[in-house]
Amino acid sequence: MESTQREKYLSDTPRTLGLLNHLALVVRGPGNLAWIFCCLLLQLALYMGLKSFWIESTSFSNPGVVAGVCDRVSDTNLTVNEEEQYEVGFYFEHEGKRYTGFSYVLGYPPKEGSRVEVEYVLKDPNISRIRGLHYARFPILIGVLTAFILLLALIGVMRSLRGFRLGHLLVYGNPVQATLVSKEPTNVSINDETVYKLNFEYTDPAGEVRSLVVKSHKYDHLVDEKYELALCDPGKPELCFLFDDLPLSLTISQSGQWDPPKGTMGLFIRSAVFFGLMGWTFFQLFS
Repeated sequence: MESTQREKYLSDTPRTLGLLNHLALVVRGPGNLAWIFCCLLLQLALYMGLKSFWIESTSFSNPGVVAGVCDRVSDTNLTVNEEEQYEVGFYFEHEGKRYTGFSYVLGYPPKEGSRVEVEYVLKDPNISRIRGLHYARFPILIGVLTAFILLLALIGVMRSLRGFRLGHLLVYGNPVQATLVSKEPTNVSINDETVYKLNFEYTDPAGEVRSLVVKSHKYDHLVDEKYELALCDPGKPELCFLFDDLPLSLTISQSGQWDPPKGTMGLFIRSAVFFGLMGWTFFQLFS
């Protein structure tokens, strides 16, 4: 379809994007991979004891202290920096009731039968640890993993916001003509193909000339016409997308409405997996 013909179809706003295209922007859009990896790492962190790590980080700032007894020591078969980790069982009494718990230590554990100082949460003595030992089994590993999870979540939020802006553009964006000004190779390659930096210029509806940069290793479809059609945000004219660079292979009908995405069954299956993984992860996190 020629750019002039597509521009004619896009002349009226708002356009109907449709429920399926909204769904495709979520599960196939810019932020979906970051969220998927975030959920998978979160599942791993939960398996390793993320909740225990959170409790240890937040609940022992002002604990109660009581005398206890170490009644069991076992090797966890985990070695960190050539030091063995041990699981230490203990018990203590508080207000006439007996409580039991486990703590973890690298190196030298207390001896079975020895007396130990126990820290417990004032509101819930069932949450306790031996003073100087860990409540969580993998505190360092979970801490590093949590940092990666937060980084992926940040990337997911930023990419999802880009997807929301794209959805806004598809509905309200003004069609403009972008002209290729220069093409520069970068130091990045994908599948042995050089990624090029394509510099375009376009004139926004207010008459101001603006720049648009696109980077791609497959760019023939982006430079095959004298003028490339682009969509410019009416509220933020510096935000612009080339029509031929839109994700999801979206097409516009003669009525000026976006056609439903291709592969509807695959979209439903992917949506079920995506939302199922998200739902199950957050259920485990907050249950």
